[in-house]
Amino acid sequence: MTESSVVLLRLEQWLQQSRPPRGTHLPAQQLADLLAVSRSPVSHALAVLAERGWLRRQPHRGYYVDRLPEPGGDTRSVSAPTGPVDDTLQPLRMCMAVVPAALLEPGYRIEPTVMRRLRQQESRMHALHDAARAQLELDFYVALTEAARNPYFSDAIRRLPQPCGLRSVKDTHWREHVGQRLAVLDLLEHGYNEAASRLMTSHFRSTLSGLAEQSQASRQVEGENKMKLDDKIRAAFLVEGRLRASINVGNPILARRQEQGGAAGVSVDLAREFAKWLQADLELVVFASAGESVDAVAAENADIGFFAIDPKRAEQIAFTPPLRHHRGGLSRAGGLASHGTGGGR
Repeated sequence: MTESSVVLLRLEQWLQQSRPPRGTHLPAQQLADLLAVSRSPVSHALAVLAERGWLRRQPHRGYYVDRLPEPGGDTRSVSAPTGPVDDTLQPLRMCMAVVPAALLEPGYRIEPTVMRRLRQQESRMHALHDAARAQLELDFYVALTEAARNPYFSDAIRRLPQPCGLRSVKDTHWREHVGQRLAVLDLLEHGYNEAASRLMTSHFRSTLSGLAEQSQASRQVEGENKMKLDDKIRAAFLVEGRLRASINVGNPILARRQEQGGAAGVSVDLAREFAKWLQADLELVVFASAGESVDAVAAENADIGFFAIDPKRAEQIAFTPPLRHHRGGLSRAGGLASHGTGGGR
């Protein structure tokens, strides 16, 4: 076990037993003197505990007690943030349930060759891009689980869709998480499986907490941008306060008349989805030919139209940038247009 791992465990135990009040200053040098070690491993341990939420770091002032776990509860981390979390993080939560439990299986033993491979992979993390790092994270979790030689654990982690590391949210604390995984290997190597299991749980919670916060911040920015875009799009399309869709039933690829009246087909489905996106009522304006459907849009008797355009004809059409991002065939009076549903741009 490395000195940093030992100091981290001792500092955890001291905090759990002494339980200093929230806001208590924890000078690194005083803690180093208390534990009879150098300041460097203490500084590392304080950073890890701040990452978990136990402590709060103030620039140029040091670390302060923030939220210690409740006695008898999870001794490795505070509760993860509540609120909506990306589905991409759910496999990581499953790993958090499986991997720490696997480390506690009777007869658990990880082969030295596997240990060396995992350490080598962790040492290469700095030279890899996000997706490659995520894949190696997954390999780490699978390797630790399979060392339990329990087929139920192994099957659970291998059945996850894109499990654990393959996520859409960037992990900006990956360096800290590399240190945590290396510390887990140190503990396992010396037979401290219970401590390794606790640290593994803390690692998952720390990772989830950071990713959830980043995901929430990203959604907030996307929501603000989408709101600005929606206002402009709504103003352009909802001239009458509702979405009037010109539907051409002369082309069975796009739509067809229904016996009970109205129309059905891909263009109707697209119109409904677009109206739902705009949060507006939909009015279908049905025409028997493409010419009539186009004329309705040109005369502003409809706000949107769906047309199958031959690729060669599409080359002669000037598509305006504002609506190229929309799926489906969109047409709007005043020259606004998007790609057609029948091929061609």
